[in-house]
Amino acid sequence: MKFLAICLLLIFKSSFSHDIQVASFTIYEEEEQLRFDVVLEHKDIVRTFAERQKEPNENEIRNYILDNVGVFINKKECKISFDKVENKSHHIYLKGKLSTPIKKVKIIEIKNTCLLNIEGHSNVIQLRLNNQERDFLMNINRKEIIVQL
Repeated sequence: MKFLAICLLLIFKSSFSHDIQVASFTIYEEEEQLRFDVVLEHKDIVRTFAERQKEPNENEIRNYILDNVGVFINKKECKISFDKVENKSHHIYLKGKLSTPIKKVKIIEIKNTCLLNIEGHSNVIQLRLNNQERDFLMNINRKEIIVQL
């Protein structure tokens, strides 16, 4: 009986796929600097770059993010720069920073069109600022958010 229950559980569990199309973008404070980290699914980048007939190397991935993400803090555009791009465990990790020095962040505006060529794709924006944790889901119908902190 236990064997049957385990088999049924495995069949049931395998019928659901982990194919949720999502990327995460996190803005947080660290060592008196605003940090900007991105986590992308490797297969989503490969697919997007194949559609564009480009090779997804580190420099091209950086440029893709910079072309598709805009961050404005207190109505001033922030320059995004990436210190590190890493490809491991089916994910691409970008670690970076925003040009705006840490002051009191009152309002943040984010524009994000990354990977929206993929049907059903969403971008999760995670804000860890001013002792607050706020998350937002962006997709083809919501490409811009404005958040008062």
